[in-house]
Amino acid sequence: MSSKKGLSEVVTTIIIILIVLAAIAILWAALSGFLSSGAKSINLGGVALDFVINSATVNYSTGIAAVKVTRNSGIVNETVTALKFIVADSKNSDIFTVNLPNGFPELATRTFDLNLTQSKILNLSDIKSISVAPVYLTGTGTSQVGPAQSQFQFAGLGNVTVGSSGCLKNSDCGVSGWVSPAYCDTNITSARYWRNYTCIYGTCTSSTSKVITSTCSGSETCYNGNCTLQKVACTPQNVTLDCGQNSSVGFPYCNPTHSPEEVLQDYTTYQCLNNSCMQGSNSTVIQLCNVSSKQVCGNVNGAPKCFTPAQCATNADCQFGQICTNGNCTQEYAALNGTVSSSWPPGINVYFDSADLPRTKGSINYAGYTVIFPGSNQTSCLTVKSYYYPPSTSYDAYIELNQSLNNITTGDKFQIWQTSYGCTFI
Repeated sequence: MSSKKGLSEVVTTIIIILIVLAAIAILWAALSGFLSSGAKSINLGGVALDFVINSATVNYSTGIAAVKVTRNSGIVNETVTALKFIVADSKNSDIFTVNLPNGFPELATRTFDLNLTQSKILNLSDIKSISVAPVYLTGTGTSQVGPAQSQFQFAGLGNVTVGSSGCLKNSDCGVSGWVSPAYCDTNITSARYWRNYTCIYGTCTSSTSKVITSTCSGSETCYNGNCTLQKVACTPQNVTLDCGQNSSVGFPYCNPTHSPEEVLQDYTTYQCLNNSCMQGSNSTVIQLCNVSSKQVCGNVNGAPKCFTPAQCATNADCQFGQICTNGNCTQEYAALNGTVSSSWPPGINVYFDSADLPRTKGSINYAGYTVIFPGSNQTSCLTVKSYYYPPSTSYDAYIELNQSLNNITTGDKFQIWQTSYGCTFI
């Protein structure tokens, strides 16, 4: 009996183990599909794409920000189609989108020029930070915007101007201190101007700001920069002789909130009230920006001035048919007009040659240019993937296009353009 009882316990144990294993198998079958679909829905691109802003500078004479960006290696290799730069001043932020038709490979570094004057809300003389957010294609082919990364902080000192490079510490740029005597900002407050020098990422910056140094109390009034109880006698007819000559004080500054924008400067003013001299300051316009020239107020070589900002930083800032030349959008003309001699392979037409293509090696290379075929069945724009010179000038050069299954044929007219903005790519 004991042997049968022992055998029964073993069989029971085995049966329990089999039941447990079967339950685990059933549970896994139920959860695996859910976990699999859940894993597919989790997009790693947002956390795996790693972009770093190495440096950023703002040219206040043109309104162009040059931003140097590196893409580090990530968990997954998503296709990046654009970058969104978030630029912020003390009060607002704006977004500048740069399309990347050729992508942005891992470990690559690119420098992008942002035309900050295109923003209607940013104060160009008060830029505080720039961040970057990647736009990438998910596994399903949809476009996704990743989180903002790598915020680059500027000096944050008001009207910052770029100075000489090569500094290691603040004292390499200059000695911070007062740069004006005390004056009466109002009849009860005195002020002075302070200039601060800072070394930011190896570049010297400086800012000048007005500081209220004292506030008069009781029956004191401000006169000649000091709080005093003593009254200086005067008559309204002899204000200048008795009190002093109105004169400029401090430094010019921009007033970007006025339309049109203007350059202001404080002036010390004198009045004779109740036969006593009173001193204060008023803002006076020293330059009014020209609206017809689209001028704005900003720092030019360290001083606030009205200037016409650059119209563009890259070709992307211009309309289709225009290119960016020396900061201005100018009319673009086709780099080449020609006729297709033949295309191949049949039905695929990824290559075409033409007697109009330059044959001399090294004369020009149209790789990366845009090709359009006006009046043909090829309605979408194509890109020149490679340009091939013939072995001798007795033969035609030919072009490899960026995609196959194209509707081009012998006799089609074509144009080659440097830019592709406004084109439709299929």
